[in-house]
Amino acid sequence: MMLDPLAAARRGFMVVIQDTRGRFASEGEWEPFTYEGSDGYDTVRWAAALPGSNGSVGMIGGS
Repeated sequence: MMLDPLAAARRGFMVVIQDTRGRFASEGEWEPFTYEGSDGYDTVRWAAALPGSNGSVGMIGGS
């Protein structure tokens, strides 16, 4: 089962799509298993603080 980001947004959820550093549309150098944890932590904190956010963050993905 995959999450449909457009359907989630239509239901009122804020949707953030992130690529791992250095992969696909993301800048930087890709070094497997090096930055994923800290980058993910920073992203969750950023998303929780966005205007209109209630501070709760859910995640889904291949990892």
